[in-house]
Parts: sequence; structure tokens; C-alpha cells
Amino acid sequence: MPMPDVRVRNLESWVLESLKAQAKKHGRTLELELRTLLHDEALRSKRELADSFRGFQQATSANGQAFRDSAELIRAARHRA
Repeated sequence: MPMPDVRVRNLESWVLESLKAQAKKHGRTLELELRTLLHDEALRSKRELADSFRGFQQATSANGQAFRDSAELIRAARHRA
């Protein structure tokens, strides 16, 4: 499946030069460097959410609260139906 292209217009020249230098430092092409940066940024919010959930889970279990695995509850409900 072909991947969509993204075009950035009116990029300041110093930004482009900085990205080229960063790509060279990492031994990548500019295209690969940009793809990596965009990918990592898109994943950042997902990681932050997962970290937040883990923190909530740790805080509740530290207070003696335990949450059962929802998969067990779903299986039991399906079995009853």
C-alpha cells in the first residue's frame, strides 16, 4: 500500500539546514531523518498516555486497590450468554 506524501512549504532556511545537519550527524538521509522525527513525535503522546495509565495502576495498587484483568470479565460474560 503506498504511503502518503507530506509537503512542507515556506520552511525557514535555518530550520532546513539544522535538520540536514542533524541527519548527517545520525548518518541518515534528510528524508529518513524527517520520517524518524515525525514518527517519534506521533508516538510520544501514546507513550505519555501509557505512562499515565501505569502510574495510575501503581498508585491504586499501592493503596490496596486491585483491578482485575477485564479479559477475564469479558470471557465470563460471553460464557454466560
